[in-house]
Amino acid sequence: MTDTHIGQTIAYLRKLRKLTQQQLADGICTREYIRKLENGYNQPTIYIIDLLSQRLQEDIYNYHLSVERHNDIETHLKIQEINDIFASKNFELLIKIIQQYENLPTFKDGEALQIIYYSKAMCEYYLNDDYNKAIEYCIKGLNVYKKNFNLNNWNKLLYSNVELRIINTVASCKCYNYDLENGIKMFYELLEHLNKYISGTLYSIRTKGHFHIILYTQVVYNLSNHLTKQEKYNEALKIIDDAIDISLRTKYMDRYPYLLKNKFQLLYMLDNIEGAKAYYDKALIYYKDLLPEVELKELISETKKQYPKLF
Repeated sequence: MTDTHIGQTIAYLRKLRKLTQQQLADGICTREYIRKLENGYNQPTIYIIDLLSQRLQEDIYNYHLSVERHNDIETHLKIQEINDIFASKNFELLIKIIQQYENLPTFKDGEALQIIYYSKAMCEYYLNDDYNKAIEYCIKGLNVYKKNFNLNNWNKLLYSNVELRIINTVASCKCYNYDLENGIKMFYELLEHLNKYISGTLYSIRTKGHFHIILYTQVVYNLSNHLTKQEKYNEALKIIDDAIDISLRTKYMDRYPYLLKNKFQLLYMLDNIEGAKAYYDKALIYYKDLLPEVELKELISETKKQYPKLF
């Protein structure tokens, strides 16, 4: 792993914001201090880090921890690129990017290697519907840090963010690969695991960051879909309500429109047409505000076909 000092991270963020050393230093410290800091001669205090973070509009310390996990800044940026492609769901492009990066020295171990395996798993999942192959890549990713990983007692260990995403994928693969019972069991275990991070006061939840909340709501969305297929509507509705409550309390709304969609569909299945109509109308608002227009059109089209009593 490359030994990247925090001054290199500060220099990168400064250049990203198009600031000179003097502009970064003004009112905080001297330009000479910034120069020595970026060259690794000075070690900043927490107070200086806080002031520089405010000017750079970035939590320097947390950003630097990510850089260290990813070996260096260049690898960190490549991983950010991969995550952006994930968000766009362009898996054809993801295959090409992974082929470019997997032979680089910095992607041969650690979290960077896990992301390579996770990316391959997701490509098998979305492009080929090959859930067995996807699980194989997931297990390889988990084995990077956890040798001889065992799915039967996975929840006995602590996991990084990447590893929790991998476990979510394993559970989903099992549900689609004729192992629905074990897949649902894993989803519930994952919710219990994540609940350790998001339980407590609103302040403590928000200070822990958004990742666990977003993953929690994603797992609920996936699990509720599978419970719905089994016609376990009340069970699905309970976890949806929990996830909606968490989204509203924390203001992390990434999955909120999809949770509203699942809720109105479940209420419809339970013959609560009035309640379903109210949540459909709410879903329309959030789809329009938070999601691409194409998804709004798909929601309206799907609802007219499958839930005609709402019109």
